Amino acid sequence: MSTDKNSLKLKEAKSKDFKKVSVGLVFDIQRFSINDGPGIRTLVFMKGCSLRCEWCSNPEGQSMRTQIMFYRNKCRGSARCMEVCPKDCIKPNPVYGLVIDDIKCDGCGDCADACYYDAIKLMGKWMTVDEVMEEIMKDNDFYINSGGGVTLSGGAPLMQYEFVRDLLKKCKDSGVNTNIETAGHVQWKCFEAVIPYLDLIFFDYKHADPLKHKKYIGKDNKLIRSNLLKLKDRFENLRVRIPYIPGFNDSEEDIHKIFSDIKSMNFKSVDVLPYHRAGMTKYRGLGREYMYDNIKSLKAKDLEYLIDVGEKYDIDVKIEGID
Repeated sequence: MSTDKNSLKLKEAKSKDFKKVSVGLVFDIQRFSINDGPGIRTLVFMKGCSLRCEWCSNPEGQSMRTQIMFYRNKCRGSARCMEVCPKDCIKPNPVYGLVIDDIKCDGCGDCADACYYDAIKLMGKWMTVDEVMEEIMKDNDFYINSGGGVTLSGGAPLMQYEFVRDLLKKCKDSGVNTNIETAGHVQWKCFEAVIPYLDLIFFDYKHADPLKHKKYIGKDNKLIRSNLLKLKDRFENLRVRIPYIPGFNDSEEDIHKIFSDIKSMNFKSVDVLPYHRAGMTKYRGLGREYMYDNIKSLKAKDLEYLIDVGEKYDIDVKIEGID
């Protein structure tokens, strides 16, 4: 756990209460989403992920530490952030404008407090279940009227499965529909802990080839596939999603391997997510290179041919963005 101000506050709270305070590291809460499950939803983004997808749209969600995000377009060059940093973590950089030494930085937030222009933001806040629920319940009327609820995303939310379990239980006790987005690379006990409190699971299945999976993502797909098969037998409302990534899984051979594998697991439908570059500026804000800098975002119509491919395998294909 980071030594930032928020962490210290929560440690103090725990020391004053004999009961365990369930806390999680959250990097964003977005309201009024209509693309992450049924109805109008609130998205809670959790930090921490064991995978390192080169195209990740939320790179600030990968680390289980509070981080600093720099927004170059907002910076006016006052250098106040560098002046107040107690560990001299912030340095000018010709490519990214500023870079933060993620090893030295402890997430104290002094730089963000000192910036008049909101060019620096603290990514990650330790929150209690009750604090997150307070944000979720602000839109309860919208959930009721639209059939919506809460979706937990990341990062990989099940990296913090105990907090997620407690939060989902609180949601169910409050009558809020629950969904989770997962890449599946966690121990099975993490799924076991949260299944009783879930209405829906979005499960990303990126590639059928374990070697290619490891080359581009850092881990093979064996644990992911094992969890997917277990979920199929234990959870009814499970939706398999394929992120379609140029250069990774878009070749004819790759596509047929994936569809063949999905058919072998007896799934009858998949959702395909077209590649987009939404995370590119975030990489720059973290002082990291974006490996897909020269690849354009895809449109849903670019992938309509996968509907015909799916028919050959008796799999119903839905392309995100096509009703």
